[in-house]
Amino acid sequence: MPRAAPARPRARRRRDGRHRLPRNAVIDALAAAGGPSRVVAELGVSLATLARWRKAGMIHTAADALGLAALARVGAGATAQLLLARELAGIRPGPARPRTRKR
Repeated sequence: MPRAAPARPRARRRRDGRHRLPRNAVIDALAAAGGPSRVVAELGVSLATLARWRKAGMIHTAADALGLAALARVGAGATAQLLLARELAGIRPGPARPRTRKR
């Protein structure tokens, strides 16, 4: 039985009745990296691939997520880049999985 595609996040409604779109980490990272043309030149991906990333709101390969996070130059150090790479890959920040007890 085929699985349905994951639902896109719904836009939240403001008090004035307008919709606020959810934040797209890929679009923010592309802007911080210097724009789509710089990302295409540095990572060696096509504009069509960037369009797919923007539409999906995430990057499916770890190498590309780490490369874009390095280009974006966020924060100081590798920790900020790894957090951005996790967000680009669609991994939500949150508590770690609970440890299982050995018996």
